[in-house]
Amino acid sequence: MVTQVSRSNVNGVRVYQADLPGVCCGTLVFGVGKRNEPATLSGITHLLEHLLFRLMEPISVEHSAVVSDNSLTVYASGSADEVGQFFSDFTRAIGRLGEVSEQDLKFEKRIIRIEHPNNFDEPSTGLLTYRYGLHGVGLANFGAPSTMDMTRQEVTDWAARWLHAENTSLAFSQALPATLDLRLPRGPVAHTEQPEALLETPALVASAKNGVALSLLVPRDDVDLLQIALRHELFIGLRHRRGLIYDVGTFTTPVDGELSELVFVLDPEDKHIDTTVRLVSETLRRIATAGFGKAATDSARIHGSAQAQRTFAGLDYLDRLAEDGLHGWSTRSPEQGLEDATEVTSEQLTGVLVGSVASVIIAFNEGTSLSKRTLKSLALSVTHLTPWQPVDDDFPQPAASTAQSTWRAKGGKRTLIVTDTNLFSREAGRTRRILFEDIVMAGDRSCGCLTLVDSQGRSIEFQADNWKRLKSLKRRLIEILDPALVRSFPKH
Repeated sequence: MVTQVSRSNVNGVRVYQADLPGVCCGTLVFGVGKRNEPATLSGITHLLEHLLFRLMEPISVEHSAVVSDNSLTVYASGSADEVGQFFSDFTRAIGRLGEVSEQDLKFEKRIIRIEHPNNFDEPSTGLLTYRYGLHGVGLANFGAPSTMDMTRQEVTDWAARWLHAENTSLAFSQALPATLDLRLPRGPVAHTEQPEALLETPALVASAKNGVALSLLVPRDDVDLLQIALRHELFIGLRHRRGLIYDVGTFTTPVDGELSELVFVLDPEDKHIDTTVRLVSETLRRIATAGFGKAATDSARIHGSAQAQRTFAGLDYLDRLAEDGLHGWSTRSPEQGLEDATEVTSEQLTGVLVGSVASVIIAFNEGTSLSKRTLKSLALSVTHLTPWQPVDDDFPQPAASTAQSTWRAKGGKRTLIVTDTNLFSREAGRTRRILFEDIVMAGDRSCGCLTLVDSQGRSIEFQADNWKRLKSLKRRLIEILDPALVRSFPKH
C-alpha cells in the first residue's frame, strides 16, 4: 500500500501529513544538531530542549525528544487536538526562554549529568571524530563537558539562531487540527557544510574505546542492506566459528545527502583484540574477492524486506521526509526500499563493499599492542590519537628557557616548555609539541586540572599528581589561549 503524503505550510513551517489509522503521532524537526555545535558549546541543543520542556510543565501529552547529529526532533502522541496543542505550546515556549531562571538552568544541567554522566564530564570522541575532527559531522561523537558552564544568554542566542520557521518541519499522521498554530520567528534557511576528511584511509587507529570497531562510508541508499549482510558475515565468523565476541553492534549516521557512516562495534576480551582486528581485515578482503555468501545475501533480502515493510505504516517514512527535507536530501520511498531488498544479489552487495572499502577505519583499544603478524596482514601503521606531534629535525628547537616558562614532571625527567605559539614536551632526547592555534577548547576544572582539546578532537589533561607547579602552568596556558576557548569543566 502506497502511503499518500500531502505537503503544506503552516506559518512558514513545512508540513508532511498523512491520514493513518490509530493514535495521532506528530514529529517536529528542527535542523540543528550535534554537528552544528562548536566544541565550546557542545551539548547546548540538548540543554535547550530540556529548558523548553521545563517551561511547558506540566505536560499531559505523551512526548519525548532526541538530539541527533543532524536535528532536534520532538515527538508527541495522543488525539490530533492534543498533539496539535502540544506543538503550538512548544513553539511558544521558544519565545519564553527569557523566563528561565538560574535555578531552572542548574536543575536541568544536573538532570543531563544524570542522564549522560560520561558525556557531561569528559570530552569524548568516536569514529566520525577520528575521520573529520571537530568539524561538521565529526562533532556528532564529541562529549559535552562545557554544559555546566553554559549561560542562559548562550542558550537564548542559540535558539534565536536555529529555531525558526524556515529551519523547521512537521510530520503529522492525521488531519491537521485547529489547535495546531505554530508560532516561530522567520529566518534564513540553514545550510550545513560537510568538512573534508582529515584522516587518510584505510586507517588503523589506537582508541580510548574498548574492544574493536569498524567504520565505512557507504552510499545512503545501500547502507541498510550492506549493514545486514556484513554483520551476518562478522557474527558467523567471529562468534559462531571462533568464539571471540558476544555480539556485533551496528550504527549508521548520515554524513550528507549521498553518504552514511556504517559502524560495527565488536566486544572481544582484551586478550583477543589482536586476533579480532586481523580477522576483521581478512573478512573484508575475503568478501571483496569472493563475494558475499548465500546466507549473508539471504539475510539482507529477508531482514531488508522486513525493514522496508515496517515503513509502510507511514510513521517512519513521514519522519524521514520531515528531516531529509530540511537538509535538501532525497528520501527513498518504502516501495523502492522493498524492491531493492527483495531483488538484492551477492554481486550488488559485494560491489557496494568494494566501492566503500577504501574508506575503512579499524579502531582498537589503545591498551593493546598489535602483533607483527596482524600489522603485516593489514599493511597499515597505527595512528595514535594524541595532540602531541613530533618535531621534525629541521624545526627550530625551543631555546633554553627560564624557570618561569619551564615545568617538570613529578617523579620523572619530562619537561614542558611554553612559548607564545607552542607547548613543547621534552623527554629522553625526544621533543614533541602542541601548536596553540590548533586548540579549540580548554577545560578549566575546579580541582586544578586543565584539559586541552585540539581541532581533531584529541585531548590531553594536566593533573596536579603529574606536574610540579601546576597552578602556574595552568595560569600561563590560559593567558596564551583565546579567552573564548576557555570553559569550566566539571570537577573530577
